[in-house]
Amino acid sequence: MDHYRLLGTLSGPCEGAKHVSEILRCASHSIQKDTRELFVQVEERGERMFFSQRKLKDHFRGKNNDILDAVFCCECQPCKAQRGDAFDSLTRCQRKIKENNAWLLVPIMIYMGKLHFIHPWLRTVTQDHVIAGKRTLRQIECKDVVGFDNLFGSHTEIELEKSLFQSAYDRVWYMFNPVRLEIDAEGWIQYQDLPDRARFPYENEDKVKLPQGQSSKVVYAEIPEEYVEASVQQRMNTYRDSFYKISDNKMFRIVRKVLKISADRNEGMQKETLTMLAAQNDHESAENIITLLGLYTWRGNIHYVFPFVKENLADLLSRPFPRRERSKGGLCLPEIWLWKELVGVAKALKHIHKEIGNPFPRDTGKVLAFHFDLKPENILVKSNPEPGLRRLQITDFGRSQIRLVDEGDDTSSYLYPGDLKYMAPEAWIKSYDTPQGNDTDHTMVLQNYDVWSLACIMLEVLVYLIAEHSLEGDGPKSLKKFDEERRKENPPVGFFTYQGTKMSVAQKVQTLPSLSAVPNVQDDTHRQYIQGLVGLLMEMFKFDKSDRADSEEVVNLLHKASKQYRRSMNRTHALPWKIMRAFPKQQRGFKEIGWYNQDKTVSFLEMYVESARLSRLAPSNRPAGKTFRFKNSIPSPRRRNVIEIADSSSCTGRSG
Repeated sequence: MDHYRLLGTLSGPCEGAKHVSEILRCASHSIQKDTRELFVQVEERGERMFFSQRKLKDHFRGKNNDILDAVFCCECQPCKAQRGDAFDSLTRCQRKIKENNAWLLVPIMIYMGKLHFIHPWLRTVTQDHVIAGKRTLRQIECKDVVGFDNLFGSHTEIELEKSLFQSAYDRVWYMFNPVRLEIDAEGWIQYQDLPDRARFPYENEDKVKLPQGQSSKVVYAEIPEEYVEASVQQRMNTYRDSFYKISDNKMFRIVRKVLKISADRNEGMQKETLTMLAAQNDHESAENIITLLGLYTWRGNIHYVFPFVKENLADLLSRPFPRRERSKGGLCLPEIWLWKELVGVAKALKHIHKEIGNPFPRDTGKVLAFHFDLKPENILVKSNPEPGLRRLQITDFGRSQIRLVDEGDDTSSYLYPGDLKYMAPEAWIKSYDTPQGNDTDHTMVLQNYDVWSLACIMLEVLVYLIAEHSLEGDGPKSLKKFDEERRKENPPVGFFTYQGTKMSVAQKVQTLPSLSAVPNVQDDTHRQYIQGLVGLLMEMFKFDKSDRADSEEVVNLLHKASKQYRRSMNRTHALPWKIMRAFPKQQRGFKEIGWYNQDKTVSFLEMYVESARLSRLAPSNRPAGKTFRFKNSIPSPRRRNVIEIADSSSCTGRSG
């Protein structure tokens, strides 16, 4: 398009010439005419160039309409010829701009070197061109413009000039109206099938290099606030990494996942994705699934748009676990955010497998879904705006299969395997025993393929957390050692051999209770919880897919283990446990200070561990006079709670 504009830029007495430079200053990826490598710039930036409507509006509308009035009253010959009577024309233009919010047509025509075309365009625009609720215009087609055929004179090249203008105008319209991401009132993504000439408000695409998928391209980008609808902003504001402020503007950081639409997947692509959207808003597992912000097809590819998240689970496991996030008094899995979030991931997987609603009223089938590429790199660590709050979220559905099946239909699926390390044993034939090129024609799997992958991840997280809470405290080193042990068995990749689960994996699972025992800290309650996880992992690591637990069973077993843990804590350590639940850290205006025990202060959780020890002593051996103090987080001499324990079996409380 810029080749066309550069051959016919406004100059001389036309009023529009005064504003060309200002319009170019409103462009992103702008092209400067006075440089030596002009056409190189057009080649490199032309496809990405777009304009800021906010900046254009500040210039052309500002506090008054003096600039627009001067433009409409331009005295150059082409403008005078199209305008007609000056007074009537000015009044008509002002009315059209006000009624139809058509001011953007002015910079468009100036940019194209055809300011005088503004008059027939404004005569054409009506309320039908206004997008309801948006106060912006849909494109006015050249064929609909009043008197369009008479705008180019009568010379011999008129058809060529008309064709060039129409082509350029179609491209320029999107440069001044780049694609916006939208979510409707019911929470549904607005799917868009976009023309090749569409432009996108993406900036700084080379700023962050992202790991690439096996069958997709992953691209970072930033979008100015003006091109992010409020419904999308609301979702992105829950991601601390996905936005930042620069002067008076807010920039939103996104990730685009781009997949080529292949012949065998094109037909179901939109239905597949829309089905996933049903999982985003109205269920408790939504927090553990990445939020989809946009979806469109463009130039033979399908584009998924997500919030940018800086860290994934693999990144987290490669570094020491922050001390402030460890459970006090030794390992206590149910109270560690990372393990609680991994349980949330299991629930989210169950939702993907079992609970996605059918969004198509005319279809009576149920949704059958597979992820096929669960791995630490595909579990993001979302940081919420509130410091310290983090969540794990499943992402990368590029290899997923989601389709509708009728009652009684086969619930297996063709295999689209992801990372070889986390694949299930049934993928072995596909990956190793068939000639290259046979693809997935003869490999069918069940939904518990994903359960195997989740078991691998859970075991790695357990190895990491147990090591981080040990005396050595080196989770990454322990994971590396476990990985080396696993790779000594053939085949090196994966958690299984030809006959079953690898010996190193099975031994690691069985020894979890002994690995997690910390002297003078662990008690039977937590050991029983770990033992329950051992049984769960053995069910998830079943070599035969027909015997392996499904995601619903996994969630049920996790819930059972947690329920038993809570019941045991309430029964065995009633007092400290109730106090801990009644006064959680940073809530209700209280902050934990500690336990005055002679000359040192013991943390509240350490008090709970000590109480467990005391409860096993004979009454004659139990010390008395333990005092616990809590101080309000806002200093006040009159607000203080004191709980006094006479012995480990009875207590009295007072407030002062």
